[in-house]
Amino acid sequence: MTISSLQTKAMGALLLVMLIMMLVIGLSSMALIRDFSMRSATEHTRMAAEMIRVSLTEAMINDTIDRRASMLRRLAEVNSLNEVRVIRGEHVIRQYGEGLAMETSAAEVSPRNHAGSLVANTVRIADLMLFRVSSRMS
Repeated sequence: MTISSLQTKAMGALLLVMLIMMLVIGLSSMALIRDFSMRSATEHTRMAAEMIRVSLTEAMINDTIDRRASMLRRLAEVNSLNEVRVIRGEHVIRQYGEGLAMETSAAEVSPRNHAGSLVANTVRIADLMLFRVSSRMS
């Protein structure tokens, strides 16, 4: 073997190793970005659910709970929120009744996903309330 042949083989081997490393780094980066996006969407949902919970609690304290449909519609107009639904739990239904038509059971809520652009997350709080927040990821 000549030196030129050895150099060609060494360069080929280095090129192959670099290509494999680039592939591994690219795939791991894609997985990390996906994980970060999912965690971000989940945190966004939890924040929106907490905001809704606080709003409903304040409405009950101030005796304006009968206007909750209007409040939920206004919250749905918040930038990046597409839909806000509060679904009554079994305990609340037994104590206070069915409530508004928009407070349907969890089985009647169908998740929508428009080409991956709409993220719908559900947060359940102590089997009393179920918050479903859909947010448009841009």
